[in-house]
Amino acid sequence: LGFVFGAACISNQLAQPEYNLFHRLHLLAYDTKVRLTRAEDRSQGLAEPVVIVDIDEKSLAALGQWPWSRHLIADLMVSLFDNYGVPVIGVDVVFAEPERDSLSASWPELVQLAPSLAEYQPPLSGDQRLAQVVANYPVVLGYYLSAKEGDLSSVGVMSGALDLPLNESTLLLPQAERYSANVAPIQTSETPAGYFDNPLVDFDGVFRRAPIVRPYDGQLYPSLSLAMLLELLGRPPIELRHIDNDPSLPLAEVDVGGFALPIDHNFALNVPYKQTSHYFDYISAIDVLTGEVDPSRLLGKMVIFGSSAPGLFDLRSTPVQGIYPGAEIHATLLSGYFNQDFKQQPPLFKTLELVGSTLLVLLTTLTLPFLGSISVLVVLSLGVALFLGLDYMFWVDGVLLPFVSLAVLFVMLGVFHLFYNYWRESRQKAQVSSLFSQYVPPDFVDEMLKHPSSISLEGKEEDLSVLFSDVRGFTTFSEQVEPAELTQVMNRLLGPQTREIHRFKGTIDKYMGDAVMAFWGAPLSDPDHADHAIEAAFAMQKALAETNEEFVAEGLPPLKLGIGINSGPMNVGNMGSTFRMSYTVLGDNVNLGSRVEGITKQYGVAFLITEATVERTKKPWLFKLVDRVRVKGKVEPVAIYEPLGLADDFSDNDKALLSRWHEAVEHYRKGEFDLALTLMQSIQDNDSYAFLAHEYSERIQAILEQGVDLATWDGVFTHTTK
Repeated sequence: LGFVFGAACISNQLAQPEYNLFHRLHLLAYDTKVRLTRAEDRSQGLAEPVVIVDIDEKSLAALGQWPWSRHLIADLMVSLFDNYGVPVIGVDVVFAEPERDSLSASWPELVQLAPSLAEYQPPLSGDQRLAQVVANYPVVLGYYLSAKEGDLSSVGVMSGALDLPLNESTLLLPQAERYSANVAPIQTSETPAGYFDNPLVDFDGVFRRAPIVRPYDGQLYPSLSLAMLLELLGRPPIELRHIDNDPSLPLAEVDVGGFALPIDHNFALNVPYKQTSHYFDYISAIDVLTGEVDPSRLLGKMVIFGSSAPGLFDLRSTPVQGIYPGAEIHATLLSGYFNQDFKQQPPLFKTLELVGSTLLVLLTTLTLPFLGSISVLVVLSLGVALFLGLDYMFWVDGVLLPFVSLAVLFVMLGVFHLFYNYWRESRQKAQVSSLFSQYVPPDFVDEMLKHPSSISLEGKEEDLSVLFSDVRGFTTFSEQVEPAELTQVMNRLLGPQTREIHRFKGTIDKYMGDAVMAFWGAPLSDPDHADHAIEAAFAMQKALAETNEEFVAEGLPPLKLGIGINSGPMNVGNMGSTFRMSYTVLGDNVNLGSRVEGITKQYGVAFLITEATVERTKKPWLFKLVDRVRVKGKVEPVAIYEPLGLADDFSDNDKALLSRWHEAVEHYRKGEFDLALTLMQSIQDNDSYAFLAHEYSERIQAILEQGVDLATWDGVFTHTTK
């Protein structure tokens, strides 16, 4: 909606053009197209129906500085008509002041001094001489209209008003407040004339459009080029043509004696520039006066009398050249009348721009948000290429359509959607980060965000490792802590545990009071999940030892931690209900991990792992076989081990002692109880084996006293409690 409103504002020019990005880019594209399609061969200008008789540096050097004598200008015009056969002359200068002619002004004094001179007619002044030529030949004079009244009043005589009504269709024309016209007798009410200024120069000072009529004092007056066309055609009536011939609709074109002029809402034409300056045939004024011009260059050609000399300041900035003679602009317009090569902007241009902008906004809003950044860039590039291609194609056919503004809008929309998609993806990443940072380490979350395709919250079976930990003696511990401080104590206890789980790429499943459940291998795959789980367990024990030092210093009893780990296929995913979801693991192997943690205190060890976890390890760990058991709720027996650490951290004596222990357990499993008992008793003095050796010794003594059927003996101990 914001872009639709913005497009409407731009299309209706609610902003000043100099601050309007769309308008600036439209002008830039316009100038580029003008330069791309200008005439390739400058010699084509010789065939144009217009020539420029130039007040150039050569003529100024020969005839003196401007202004010249009006006798001289009259002689120049007569020569053009009589000697060279030109049909019409347009004058791109104004004679706004009477000429100071010393001879004609002093004639009465001369007659008094020499009465015989009274027999002769007084000599014509320069103004009278030029007035005679203008009255007897098809000369179109020029004048200047000003939109600012200021402190100056109008000068000269206005003429040449058109027989056109000043109605609503002309209200958009720049109103003139004053004029600088030719003096009488050069200018009379019957003398054809046209203005040569341009009130529609764009804000950057470039001359792109020219109005063919302007209002002044309730009447419409023609431009110099239009006045020349009217004079050449015998002053035919001007017909205004509306869209669909409906007077209630905007004007579409003006017909002048069969020549269709495609005007815009300002009665303006786009100047059809041919080339850089001097494309048309320039003839030096002095060469005309001296008769040194080839008559074929002028015969039948319309003449613009003006100046290209820099000192006379009749220079303009145009799309094809920064310094361009004003006389050649009039020549270009005259050429456009006859060649009918104006670029036509449809009368409903602004409506087309608004409708196109709205449709473009709606189309992109329905498509771009669903595309990735690369796809948006591809669509953006193709769309801009399409718009610019269509714009150039219609330009070549002579039609100006709002494809450039649509291309600009499309770029803005594309950039907007790129940022929107980036924001949306960032928000999604933030949501993922917020969700998983509660369970997995931050660097793990970063890796997930880099490879989002690897994330799946849907339930699936994966090979994982699960860890359960429980604080021993926490109930007694909590009785010594004030209830208000218990939350803080829990945070001090669980914070380091969580940090170590995260450090070794574990995912927190849940907290259950003082217990923690975590798993490895999801949501991102971890081929070393068993090793990482064991490393995390050791780190958790170390972290608890550091926390215990703080508790003891505060007069609180130390705590112990029991940990159980199991590995195997488990179902992992986002599970729960519409009210609450949890990313968790389920399955028999999860339950087994919980049972293993529960029996750690029965074996007097810090943590236990199953044989499945041992099988999945890759590092050189030393494991102590603790037992083969059936946990509560399970029929199949499982071997449980106590991880001791990495093999490189133990001496040969430690490894020999571990070997003797495994030998004793193996005798026990085979039913060789005497050998097993002997070995157990031989190592029960070692602190690391004392508790287990004592437990096995008591178990063997009970078996020997009660007896056992060796035929059914499997060496598996069945636990009946959790």
